[in-house]
Amino acid sequence: MKWKYVWGWFPLLAIAFINGTIRQIGYQELLGELNAHQVSTAIGMILFAFYFLWIDQKWKPVSVNETMKIGFLWVILTIIFEFGMGVGMGRPWEIMVHDYNLAAGRVWVVILAWVAIGPSVVFWWRKKRE
Repeated sequence: MKWKYVWGWFPLLAIAFINGTIRQIGYQELLGELNAHQVSTAIGMILFAFYFLWIDQKWKPVSVNETMKIGFLWVILTIIFEFGMGVGMGRPWEIMVHDYNLAAGRVWVVILAWVAIGPSVVFWWRKKRE
């Protein structure tokens, strides 16, 4: 795995923080917490898609295997960061896993799935167009 893909994870973190901040100060009060979480998830997926496109154009991964490794790496880094921050802040596990509860309308896991497959989807799309 190339170190640039580890470093390439940090902009995803920045995008997520900006998206979450806009949700908190922009529309969460209007929509309510759950609806704002769901809207923010959709916006995050779109923003991440643009980032995946940029990464694909800039670094040109050479295979689906490579893009699958990139996506897996980014998901692992995201989960480690999320739970590491939660533990560091003293948050209970019940609260930290709350966003993984699809039955309660929490769709965070969709973001993780998109991060896992997004680089491969973009790679496939580029190869199809070439």
